Amino acid sequence: MTRPYLTVVRHHLVDTEWYRTLHPVAGGGRAIAHFLAIGWRAGHAPNPFFEPEWYLERNPDVAAAGVNPFDHYLASGEAEGRWPCRVLDPAWYANANAIEPGSGRVLAHYLNVGCRAGRQPNSVFDPRHYVDVHNDLPRDLKEAVLHYLRSGFFESRSVSPIFDAPWYRRHYGLAAEAEAISHYLLEGRSKGHVPCPQDLPSVANEIRRAVQNGPTFEEFDPTIAARAKRRANVIAFYLPQFHAIPENDTWWGTGFSEWRNVARGTPRFVGHYQPRIPRDLGHYDLNDPAAIRRQVQMAAAAGLAGFCFYFYLFGRRRILEKPLDLYLADPAIDFPFCLMWANENWTRRWDGREQEVLLQQTYDEGDDTFFIDTVADYLADPRYLRVAGRPIFFVYRPGLIPNMRKRVEGWRAELTRRLGVVPWLFMAQTFDDHDPTAYGLDGAVEFPPHKLSQLTTQATDRMHVLDPAFTGAVYDYETMSQVSLDLPRPAYPLLRTCFPSWDNDARRQGHGTSITASTPALFERWLSGLITQAAENPFAGERLVFVNAWNEWAEGAYLEPDVHHGAAYLNAAARAIVGSEAKISGAKTHILLVGHDAHEHGAQMTLLNLGRVFTRQFGVKVTFLVLGGGNLLRAMGEVGDVVVCERQDEALSEAILALRGQGLTYAITNTVVTGMAVPHLKRQGFTVLSLVHELPRLIAEHDVGGGAQAIRVGSDVVVFPADMVRAAFTGSFGEVACTALVQPQGLYASLSGDDEARNRIREELGLDPDTTIALGLGYADLRKGFDTFVETARVAHETGRNIAFVWVGRLERAVGTWLLGNDVPPNFRQVDFLPDISAYMEASDLLYMTSREDPFPSTVLEALAAGKPVVGFAGCLGSEGLIRRHGVVVQRRSAEAGVSAIDQALRTERPESADARRNTVASDYRWDDYGFALLTALNPAWRKVSVAVPSYNYGRYMRERLTSIFDQTVPVFEVILLDDASPDDSVAVAHLVAEEQGRELVVEVNGHNAGSVMRQWGKAAAMARGDLLWICEADDLAQARFLEEVTAAMAPDALFCFSDSSQIDEMGAALGESYSPYLNQFEAGGFDRSISLPAATFAKRHLCVANSVLNVSGVVFDRNAVRDVLASEIEDLASYRFAGDWATYLVLCSKPGTVSFVAAPLNVHRRHGSSLTHSTRAEAHLAEITRVHNVFERQFCASKDLMARQRAYRTTIARQFGIDESAVAVGAEA
Repeated sequence: MTRPYLTVVRHHLVDTEWYRTLHPVAGGGRAIAHFLAIGWRAGHAPNPFFEPEWYLERNPDVAAAGVNPFDHYLASGEAEGRWPCRVLDPAWYANANAIEPGSGRVLAHYLNVGCRAGRQPNSVFDPRHYVDVHNDLPRDLKEAVLHYLRSGFFESRSVSPIFDAPWYRRHYGLAAEAEAISHYLLEGRSKGHVPCPQDLPSVANEIRRAVQNGPTFEEFDPTIAARAKRRANVIAFYLPQFHAIPENDTWWGTGFSEWRNVARGTPRFVGHYQPRIPRDLGHYDLNDPAAIRRQVQMAAAAGLAGFCFYFYLFGRRRILEKPLDLYLADPAIDFPFCLMWANENWTRRWDGREQEVLLQQTYDEGDDTFFIDTVADYLADPRYLRVAGRPIFFVYRPGLIPNMRKRVEGWRAELTRRLGVVPWLFMAQTFDDHDPTAYGLDGAVEFPPHKLSQLTTQATDRMHVLDPAFTGAVYDYETMSQVSLDLPRPAYPLLRTCFPSWDNDARRQGHGTSITASTPALFERWLSGLITQAAENPFAGERLVFVNAWNEWAEGAYLEPDVHHGAAYLNAAARAIVGSEAKISGAKTHILLVGHDAHEHGAQMTLLNLGRVFTRQFGVKVTFLVLGGGNLLRAMGEVGDVVVCERQDEALSEAILALRGQGLTYAITNTVVTGMAVPHLKRQGFTVLSLVHELPRLIAEHDVGGGAQAIRVGSDVVVFPADMVRAAFTGSFGEVACTALVQPQGLYASLSGDDEARNRIREELGLDPDTTIALGLGYADLRKGFDTFVETARVAHETGRNIAFVWVGRLERAVGTWLLGNDVPPNFRQVDFLPDISAYMEASDLLYMTSREDPFPSTVLEALAAGKPVVGFAGCLGSEGLIRRHGVVVQRRSAEAGVSAIDQALRTERPESADARRNTVASDYRWDDYGFALLTALNPAWRKVSVAVPSYNYGRYMRERLTSIFDQTVPVFEVILLDDASPDDSVAVAHLVAEEQGRELVVEVNGHNAGSVMRQWGKAAAMARGDLLWICEADDLAQARFLEEVTAAMAPDALFCFSDSSQIDEMGAALGESYSPYLNQFEAGGFDRSISLPAATFAKRHLCVANSVLNVSGVVFDRNAVRDVLASEIEDLASYRFAGDWATYLVLCSKPGTVSFVAAPLNVHRRHGSSLTHSTRAEAHLAEITRVHNVFERQFCASKDLMARQRAYRTTIARQFGIDESAVAVGAEA
């Protein structure tokens, strides 16, 4: 029996019952034997999902070769993506079910698991739909596919909602014997065939898509901009024509408003988004003040800073003024606005008669007084938009106004006289008129697509036109937005403008302009880019950007929600306004991890385990973007979202665009292969960190030099595991154009410590108990030096050494063939891939690394963590220095040299060597240290914070406390619970919350109650491994942005930083919004704003009389600084019952450094009516205040004036407690 047919038995590829019905001679339980002995040679199918005749017909190369079809499928066909039958797509099924294709694994899974569970065999056949709509069939999901193969496709049965098989057969004229699914997926799709009639290019199908929720649909999310700081003030142009007026009734018919135009929108080409239907706000009437209020509420919630109303004035005649006047008359509307005078003639251009003037601009200078009177009233309103304290007014087309420069001077002078401030007078850039200096204006605002359409190449010729009368112009949105972002800065002030989409077909009826292929993600990118430019080039010190428009529905330019996209564009605007660094309250950091596939190899395991530590320990949300299938897909899916994408630029671009639309802005690419994603990621505004594990030879073998170059020139950070890898990369491809770091990889695997493994593994492998084991690990190919490993085993055997060479890992197909075809030395053993190699590592005596090139193999760290020596070859491993310290480096590659090095490693082994290896890994190669180093490289603002939660008997608050820590918007390095022997369920609740939220929690429980908060602080500082330490008392809470804002305020030399606190009682009821009123009594206004002071100055101003750091939960410390203070002063500090925190802050402030305060109530302090301060002897509390005043005197010296203030404070406290201050030592001034 040949090797492939072992697979038949192992994977249960023979459906015995089905096989016996076709071949009765195989009865009596001999179906498998019959197939292996006779059936496969006769071309019989082993199961209903392999069709030999169809396979040969579909694959003429196999037929021409004369090989057995099933033999071919097992040997190579499945791995090559060839279908075994007319319904099973092995590549699609493997991706969907996390299976590595090859050797019949996909076919076996579908036969034994998938079809019984009703899983789809391909992307269009839905077994559940098949049995649901065909009532004559039994409700047997396996029978659904079998029935289709037997007769269903001949009977033109419906197979799924997304593939109309009967229609497909008729429409494309398939022969009677042809099967529709395989025809479409294997041939038709590549020819442009569509699966359903509604996918055909037609006006009706375009409308059908437009009036349904689209793939980018989002509900409005007001939390995006909530409590987040705007990066710029974004103003949206506002059209007031959504109400009836007498003039429009006369010109266009009774009841006319802009909505009548909107309804006329019709798709003129494939992908033309028409019609457009409002959703959340409906077809509103701007005669209704409530409609205007709803608009304002939505715009404000999205982070917009105001509206710019189009203002219509013809001589002395106002028109469309009512919405604006309602806006001003409504005191409930507190939202900035400004005006743009739309100074054009009104004509009948909407119906093609542009020469017929309806309302004409005369520009009579005698009307200027009326103009000034009208405009001044609006500009004087307190809600009118001001820049640097000056109102800003816009003129749409200044070039139409005679004597414009002179009139501008007059307008400016008269408005200044009336308003008491000089207004800004700006123009819009339209109709080739761009330079405001020609008119004496202060600046210009863009009004795209004006100007941009002249700079952008049309895409009209690429459109599949549906309307024969179409004469319009079509431009690509992404191209036009990039043209905008690339424009040079002019010499005059220019306010930048973008639009979410633009299409005036509703007005021009097939003769207008369409900017097509807009998406919310592209709009966010454009707006965000303009905001960045506004920050670099502010106007009058302010960042101002405009959007065209809030509600230009008939021009397709609106932010208001519609039926197709929902509020996706409004949400995109909000994300751009607050920026990727200003996360929403409660929104966790989200990182994209890009891998080249999901097979069980080293780099893929690295990516998976990065995802695990990011999510479980650091609280980072991850999404995997994987450019191929593999067995790790399911494991990745347990960690985060998984997107599988083809390695094609178009598919990759679409996938990354969609992910950017979900708000992702950070990405880590895991290999040089994934370098192909870097340009797409950067185009969408991602910050990209690229890991380079590969050496140049492997890069060349896989022909991925293009990915290496993309990483070199495009990534923001490139991380190499070793100097050797960096030198080799830059030597072959050139120096990287960004930050390049060397960060040795940590060890993600934890060994089980199996004490019985040594004897058990030897027994399983048929080895004597005293046999030495040299272990090899990984995918057995030539790069791993598998040939050297086997040859070394041969030499060891032939020279009489009692050494077994055990390789754990799958064999490359070619290597396996070679191995089976040669005499294998009897001291060689091979074990298939194991997810946990702990037992083999414990059983081995050393690790034998035969790789020809291996950047920084984790197996070396695993061996050292198990205390084992490592033998490897010189010049081949990035970890050579590590091996040299803890093993033997072989200078020349030969089996004889390998055997000698193994002898040397075993001969020189000492009992203390194993501990030295373990300690090296534990101190220098921790996986979480490596993972957080990558995060810090990706965004240096993410500080390495350890969180410690001292707790005693606070089980009732534990869930809220831990949740507020786990919900922080920035990564948290570690969370440690320090329980002081609580008698309640504190520890059990903590474990439960951590498990529910999928987070790691270090729990340290005292054997007996220490009774000292300060000792718990000292323990926290000693245990913490982060650079910063946040001590969170178990009954307090924190806003989600606490760490983000507090760590951002910490200078490099900060000793500690604290935030303001709101206060709640034992039940969570609000007591106060801020401590500033209390704190400001010691220094007026001292805590009204954020501050950063030299530590000694802070102590002398804010810690000298009373403790201004009222709750340690609101403090983030420099870990080293607070650890040193607590270690050296712990006995003294532990003797405090009430003021140990105050004393700690004072001692800290005696060190060099700064102290910062964030004037936002990011901490939530729970105050207890029965706290120690209120329930114990007041004299003891007062005595500790006196004691801290003495600490201040020792550290900083107190002036007589300060001593008097300290004495006055103690007197106040004594009176508050009702005691005689003279009964207590007066302290420092005595």
